[in-house]
Amino acid sequence: NGWFSAKSLLGSAPSFMDQPVRMEVSDDTELSVAEIAVLIDNLKNLDTETRLRSVQNVGVIAAALGPQRTRDELIPFLLDTIDDEEDMQIALAEEMKKFVPLVGGPGFAHTIVPVLEALVSSEDASVRDKAVDAITTIVNTASAESLGQFVNLFRRLADGQWFTTRAVAASLATVLYPRCASAVQAEILKKYLTLGQDPTPMVRRAVAAALKDVIGFASEAVLESSLQRLLTDCAADDQDSVRLLAAGSCAPLAARLGQRGAVNVLPVYNRIASDASWRVRYMAAESATEFQAALGADTSLELVPVFVALLGDNEAEVRSVAAGKVFAFAKGLPQAQRAPIVQERLLPCLVNICSDASEYVRASLAGVIMGLASLVGKDSTIRNLLPLFLQLLKDECSDVRLNIISHLEDVNRVIGIGQLAQALLPAIQELAQDKAWRVRLAIIENMPLVARQLGPEFFEENLKAPCLQWLQDPIFAVRRAAVDNISNVSKVFGADYCKKSLVPSILKLSNDPSFVARLTSLFAFSALLELSDAETIKSVILPAAIRLARDRIANIRLNAVKTIIKSTTKLDRSAIEAGVRPALLELQNDADRDVQFAAACAVQDLGL
Repeated sequence: NGWFSAKSLLGSAPSFMDQPVRMEVSDDTELSVAEIAVLIDNLKNLDTETRLRSVQNVGVIAAALGPQRTRDELIPFLLDTIDDEEDMQIALAEEMKKFVPLVGGPGFAHTIVPVLEALVSSEDASVRDKAVDAITTIVNTASAESLGQFVNLFRRLADGQWFTTRAVAASLATVLYPRCASAVQAEILKKYLTLGQDPTPMVRRAVAAALKDVIGFASEAVLESSLQRLLTDCAADDQDSVRLLAAGSCAPLAARLGQRGAVNVLPVYNRIASDASWRVRYMAAESATEFQAALGADTSLELVPVFVALLGDNEAEVRSVAAGKVFAFAKGLPQAQRAPIVQERLLPCLVNICSDASEYVRASLAGVIMGLASLVGKDSTIRNLLPLFLQLLKDECSDVRLNIISHLEDVNRVIGIGQLAQALLPAIQELAQDKAWRVRLAIIENMPLVARQLGPEFFEENLKAPCLQWLQDPIFAVRRAAVDNISNVSKVFGADYCKKSLVPSILKLSNDPSFVARLTSLFAFSALLELSDAETIKSVILPAAIRLARDRIANIRLNAVKTIIKSTTKLDRSAIEAGVRPALLELQNDADRDVQFAAACAVQDLGL
């Protein structure tokens, strides 16, 4: 009946019985012969979890048996007792990936074929996928002699009665083809093309899914004679699940055929881009710029009407992905015609998208529209794009406004952002209060750019308040970014602005009743030390840090020590002896051990 016991497996191997066999398993424990015997017996255990554990350690059993007995006894046993449970089959497929060295090396890889064939014939798609992964791993290491058995497996699967095996054969074609001789390659390709005409949609879908890989290694003659026709058939299939997969193969085929041959793929792509199914059109939009690159700049002009249609698609999902490709598509156009096409063909679509009912479409466009400024030049940007920037800056959706502000650098390089100042201010003020902390974090990261362009007067009057407010944000990541922002702004405006405006504001924060504000003030002081002169440090920053070193919160005292230490780099010895030394000596007797240790280390390092 195919069953054998642990005793029958191990009984004829004296070396196993005479001394313990130590094997490592997944949980880093070691197994003796008795424990391996339990694993073997549990392969037939009625309890699912127990049986699954044994299957997951079948490699351990194989290592204990040795290659010969694994081939002669364990493989037939596994084949005879393959569990119907999906989890068991998936676990077994995972183990089969590691079995080549356990059966004796690449020359014996074919002995695993029967188990793999049973797994790829499973009714569960997840099991078949795992089995295909295992076959892929094994075929890449199998010897030439063993490879023949995998080719025979492919033949049986391709001619199988059930659609599931034929679908697996389509996937295996891409695995076997590169490793076979030309005569076998021709046979594999012929069966693959035949599967492309299979009456079952699931098989044709598997063929379409594998087409991109087949295109990658097929000869030029095969590309022109067979695969181009197969792509056309897939694009015209009555199942949209097949057609949408064909969309992803247009660009690879066009790239392989070169610019001359790629023209023949254009009608196929146009058909996909105008498909009745929005999912197929979505895939066409997703691959638009990749296909454009394969066509070449000059030929890509023929793609403009198709892309314009995708920008105006009835489905928001299609418009969204197309809008996100606008900059890349425009950049791929011939330089001489680029600006006219953007203004005459793309701009009307962008105007409509700026008022689109879907916030996701508007946000997608907002993430790339600023880049168009570098393509059309200063005059066209001011005349045509600036009104759209201003409209998106006032959008009700925070993601749209954030995407515009996050890409200000693109416009800054062309026209500067002074003309956006009045629209930027309300957008920044609203985003500074946004309930999503990641939105607040993103706007902080763009503040130095805004500050540099708008100048210290505008910043002082309109933007300084939200920058200081972020220092008291309830989210630490936002507060940390706000500290970095204060430092970067001080570098933009210089040491004088730092001394007269930022340092006094931080000093005020250090007296705040909130311990979070006081702690953040220390971080800010440390960040401003680089631009502060010795007099400012001695008269303002150091006294504040010494005062906070007596704070009732231990964490504040600890960070005060760090700020004090950092401030000494710009102080002369007399200032250190007069101000720093007494504070650190006092902190050596602090109630908190960490503060004591930090103070003691500082005293030693400073030679106090």
